[in-house]
Amino acid sequence: MLVQYYGHCCFALQTSDGRRAVFDPYEERIGYRAPLRPAQVTLVSRDHFAHAHLPSVLGRTVPIRGAADREVEGFRVRGVVGGHGPESEPVICFCVEVDGLRVCHLSMVESLDGEQLRQLGSVDLLLFPCGGGGALDAARAADVVRQLQPRWAIPMGYRTPFLDRSLFPALSPVEDLGRLLKMERRRESTVELRADHPSGTLVLWVPHAC
Repeated sequence: MLVQYYGHCCFALQTSDGRRAVFDPYEERIGYRAPLRPAQVTLVSRDHFAHAHLPSVLGRTVPIRGAADREVEGFRVRGVVGGHGPESEPVICFCVEVDGLRVCHLSMVESLDGEQLRQLGSVDLLLFPCGGGGALDAARAADVVRQLQPRWAIPMGYRTPFLDRSLFPALSPVEDLGRLLKMERRRESTVELRADHPSGTLVLWVPHAC
């Protein structure tokens, strides 16, 4: 499986047979360029311009919202309801099973209790926020990584020079997480997940493609 990071909370998964799923496509006003590539499935974790811009995905795509379990285009999807910000605005943490791997995308969730962690279950790849601003900050994000013990973990939802600070004034940089977890910094926005990955959790700091 190939995983590509497009900035903020937007990722694409590409299966061994070329099918694609996109998480949380954004409007370009947030500061990044939209991915503008086809995908069979688009997962929308919250109804917000930084997470739900379907025109950023070219061609026909099946949008997935909400917490119901389902299978679409060969992607098995489970949604777990979480909360964002002081009003606990609902967001959906999606777990997707494909190519024998389980990928969990935590959106901009602020915290996860024991029941939510149980519903997420076993995780191969964890895509998790770490910048605060109504979502997990670095300390809580590090705790979630330790609790879920994924094989791979990629942070998202943090401040960068490209992200519009007027829209996301409270986000912190990913370097805050690096003080709490050992991270391997990558130069490419695409990561290949291989079955022969050694035991333990590999936390990857991946640059955005856009």
